[in-house]
Amino acid sequence: MTGAESLPAWCGPFDVTALGDAIERRLVAIFAEFRLTTKNPDAEPEGEADRVSIYQGSIPPRERDAQDGEVAPQFPLVLVKTPRWRDEAGDGGAQKTTVEVEFAIGVRRLNAEGCRDVTAIAERIRTNLLRDPIIENRARLELPLESEVGESDTFPQWVGLVSARFNIPQPIEETPT
Repeated sequence: MTGAESLPAWCGPFDVTALGDAIERRLVAIFAEFRLTTKNPDAEPEGEADRVSIYQGSIPPRERDAQDGEVAPQFPLVLVKTPRWRDEAGDGGAQKTTVEVEFAIGVRRLNAEGCRDVTAIAERIRTNLLRDPIIENRARLELPLESEVGESDTFPQWVGLVSARFNIPQPIEETPT
């Protein structure tokens, strides 16, 4: 299911799935021209600057290559996850839905530049969300926006996380007749 046009009628015009799809579209756009300049040991051809891969929900399973066996996911990557959401009464009796969104960042480097690359990706996400906190005119970023870079003990993979919360419209309540 992708996009609001394929949502079941009971979901209303915008829900958690639609938010994930909208955020994925935004990330694809902001990373379309962005390249990391440090050398990725897995890059083809050798020395090519890296494109950031965007995945939603989970990293796709490893593919099998007839000659080389398993092929790792494309690094660097951003994994968009919506692990939790909460419906509650807001100010003045209005109801609101708050969705937690995690942007998990992964980079593979054989040197200390991995930390710098994770920071560059996290900063691009952070800056874009702060400059334009509204997602497709239907969801709004709620501060604080939190970022962290993981410890270097995951070498040669480097990880980071940007955590955000978005308010989305609730489905319209239907009273049984």
